[in-house]
Amino acid sequence: MPSCYALAVRPEHVLPLALVALAGCVEDDTPRGREARPPTEDVFFEEPVSIFPRSVGTDAPTLAGRVTCSALEADERVVAVTAAGEAWLAREVSGGVRVRALVPGETAVDHGRLGVTPPLEGGRAWEDGTLAFTAGGRLWRFDGALLEPIRWPEGLPAPRGFCGDPGEDGGDVFVAAGERLFQREEGQWLEWVLPEDGRFPSFGSLEGFAAPEDACRSQDESLFVGSTEGLVWSIARWRTETLEDLEGATALAHDPAFGIAVVVEGELLTGGTLVAPDFTATRFAAGAPEALAAADRTLWVRVGDELYRGRDGELARVEG
Repeated sequence: MPSCYALAVRPEHVLPLALVALAGCVEDDTPRGREARPPTEDVFFEEPVSIFPRSVGTDAPTLAGRVTCSALEADERVVAVTAAGEAWLAREVSGGVRVRALVPGETAVDHGRLGVTPPLEGGRAWEDGTLAFTAGGRLWRFDGALLEPIRWPEGLPAPRGFCGDPGEDGGDVFVAAGERLFQREEGQWLEWVLPEDGRFPSFGSLEGFAAPEDACRSQDESLFVGSTEGLVWSIARWRTETLEDLEGATALAHDPAFGIAVVVEGELLTGGTLVAPDFTATRFAAGAPEALAAADRTLWVRVGDELYRGRDGELARVEG
């Protein structure tokens, strides 16, 4: 059976299953410092956090969906999906990476070979037909016609993940490189630096930016990002902290409607908003959640070969 990219459609929103099945120049090359300050009185969790358990069994409510499936070519991968469900596909070819843009149910647009060093990773795409990604230790931006390298200061580790459109300059672009975190603002790359007397000497190997829709930061301007060490960082202009109750996280998503969603020790933890800092720990009879995605005030959870939709605090199994 060939691999495929699936898209589930509901009247109120579109879900790219590929997300849950998995996801310019600067004026000065010298990154300037921005201190990642320790928690102040305005910390993310002022009071001890409570975690309330619940279970989702085989009798969970079901939700009818319409699913289309499009065949992938040999060795082709989904590297980015727009909020509307358009998938960007990539496969390695001689001399670079071939990319296609696919709207399920329509003919894919073949953009041909991009002359970058594979693999193409960390892709983010937008509905205007733009794709940003990392390849060959560099940041790139492709608008469907022009492939543009994003200038990166010499001497810094290679970018390994990012959030936001690296071609923009409005301060909502963050890049993880090695164990360091950078922000692009006003033509400069600023580095977030942890206090020397803090609990951790570095951010660790950052990956998995949890971004609500196209923005990097939440409504209170917090950035949530996970590390390969299982830490979840909450980073804001006046505070930086790891969320201790979420240590060991293996997946991460965020939306203002439900707060943070992570998988810890086989359970789905959701919550942690400023108005409701407590978490709900959900255990699924079908097993441990394997991937998360968020869009349009909705959480999507893949558990084995099952898909669940979380909305308004309720989880329902999607049936195609």
